Amino acid sequence: ETHMSTKSHRMLFLSTMAFTVCFSAWMINGVLVTFLVENNLFTWNAVQIGFLLGVPVLVGSVMRLPVGILTDKLGGRWVMAAILLFCAIPMFFLSMANSYTSFLLLSFGFGLSGSAFAAGGAYTAVWYPKEKQGTALGIFGVGNVGAAFTTLFAPTILNSLTKQGADLEAWRTLPKLYAALLVVFAVIFLLGTEN
Repeated sequence: ETHMSTKSHRMLFLSTMAFTVCFSAWMINGVLVTFLVENNLFTWNAVQIGFLLGVPVLVGSVMRLPVGILTDKLGGRWVMAAILLFCAIPMFFLSMANSYTSFLLLSFGFGLSGSAFAAGGAYTAVWYPKEKQGTALGIFGVGNVGAAFTTLFAPTILNSLTKQGADLEAWRTLPKLYAALLVVFAVIFLLGTEN
């Protein structure tokens, strides 16, 4: 029983961390697109900005059902790790994006990180008895704070990367940092969890 609960708590902790990282990545456009347009690096109109902000949110929401189904079939461990690794790829390429089209297409890619909620939630619940699942999922849900992390800290990180705007092209380091974070957490998650 105690051994089980220690293991369950580890799965819960790792799932929550992975979910937090995914949600941070999911919201990167909110900060990045604003920064790029305000600094005239890209001249996107209101509709284009709307799409860049909306697409990841839409993809993440729409993909929750298929991701939930996959999680039931393959287990949360593989699905969560796959989401982390998969999203790192378009996130990394975002650092090379030079046009609206490339930004938009890559946003479709890393938008999948928003569906981590379905994988992690299903995976976490399995490790707890019915009477503790609500609490476990409540703790897991704290991973939503990842979105707030990006909103709160990414502007500061962008400012220091670009030396307060002296080297604006250095914005490209931010998606690379996020991509690295996704890969690191995929590895930690795979090493620390089991099906």
